[in-house]
Amino acid sequence: FVLYASAVAAVLVIALLASFGLRDRNQVAASASPTAPTTPSAASASPIASSSPSATAAAAGTMTGGLGYPSEFIPPLTVFAISVADQRVFFSVDTPRYGGGPNASPPAATIAPGTRPMYTITGVAPGTYYVLAYRNDDVNVEAKNRPGVYSRYVLQCLQPTEAGSTPAPGCSPPGDHSLVPVTVRAGETVSRIDVTDWYYQQETYPARPR
Repeated sequence: FVLYASAVAAVLVIALLASFGLRDRNQVAASASPTAPTTPSAASASPIASSSPSATAAAAGTMTGGLGYPSEFIPPLTVFAISVADQRVFFSVDTPRYGGGPNASPPAATIAPGTRPMYTITGVAPGTYYVLAYRNDDVNVEAKNRPGVYSRYVLQCLQPTEAGSTPAPGCSPPGDHSLVPVTVRAGETVSRIDVTDWYYQQETYPARPR
């Protein structure tokens, strides 16, 4: 019995030592093998986009100028800035009647002595425009479809005369009544765009925008 117990104990000791030895070899193998390099994912490999302010729309500009009409009054008008590139794009402002006596219809707006009627179109997108004015009072179709314009005649003849300067040659009829493109830049005001030329003959201009 003693011999049998000793034999069993010896087998148990050998099995226990073998178990510890195997565990130690696994630990050594694990520590000896090189660590696999970490491959960055697509998200971590790509550079991080820096935050920047969102793009804002270009600031609008403003257009302003004088009004005129070959009469003792200026009829109620709509002044249009019509895009040269696309005539479907336009900006506009309505102006009242000026002058014509106390019984004028519609009633005339008052202006300070020594000043002239003016218009101002705000919110004009940067671009290049032709500037025309169409009547809004109760007149015939021909008059409604005949605009006042900002033209070379205004620059060469009317504005110099108003300033007391000598007009450019060629101001006698018929004169040059071609439209002058007006460039509006972001955040700027373009002034002296006077819509005062009603003196043309056969020129054809953009139709009143609808």
